[in-house]
Amino acid sequence: MVIAGYFGTTRATDLFAIAFTIPTLFRRILGEDMVEKAFLPTFRQLIAAGEYRRAWILASRIFNLMMLLLLLIMGLFYFLTPNLVRVIGAGLAASEFHQAEVMTYFILPFMVAIGL
Repeated sequence: MVIAGYFGTTRATDLFAIAFTIPTLFRRILGEDMVEKAFLPTFRQLIAAGEYRRAWILASRIFNLMMLLLLLIMGLFYFLTPNLVRVIGAGLAASEFHQAEVMTYFILPFMVAIGL
């Protein structure tokens, strides 16, 4: 609604919405809730116990693991993008599929940023 209010309901806006759906869907599945429920309680316990070094080692390992996983998943999505765009953007004209794919390629790195 906000995007349509600012940019109107053009075909470019539709293509952007399709391209933005993939990282947004990923964030909903593996987003903030997972980190909040799995990592923060352990981190807080270690800090409360005065084990700062162990807490920050844990944080570093989780960050590195998440970065590696997000980069691997992003790489996988680069290969799957044409198929995902065809599923999400069913009904687009054939010439618009390529535009939606290119937009998706530009937006996929955003997935890494929001996943950390």
